[in-house]
Amino acid sequence: MQPSSIEILRCCVENLEELVIPEVTSRHATSAVNCIRMMLNHVALRLELEPAALSQDNREKTDLLAELEADAALPAALRETIASALGEAGSAADASGVEALTRVNEALRRGYVAVLDANISDDVRRRLRAQMRAQIEREGRYTMPALDGPLF
Repeated sequence: MQPSSIEILRCCVENLEELVIPEVTSRHATSAVNCIRMMLNHVALRLELEPAALSQDNREKTDLLAELEADAALPAALRETIASALGEAGSAADASGVEALTRVNEALRRGYVAVLDANISDDVRRRLRAQMRAQIEREGRYTMPALDGPLF
């Protein structure tokens, strides 16, 4: 479809920057318009980058949880929680929409939280945190560029 959602958002940002912001005189209104501009940029970046980031994160979380489960590196009390998380992830493995990918990610995250809250080895905790750090870095690709200026 033309224009794409991203193109529409970019046009809105361009109109704000070229037509609206120069006309705004109060600090409060300037702050509000700059916030709107940054949020529109953020949404555009999310539309562009979030599906691939969620897919990658879901694969990494699924692979790591399955590996830890296969290695019996997790407490037995967590087996049902992890099996449930992996089951939810597997049932939507072919999902490509952001909402479906997010649901899978939330299920996997519940499994991660349960594992991190349990009595686990330092190695398992390190591996889980390394994957979470990778997730945060991916999310930063569509968060930080949008926050590109002062509010005032």
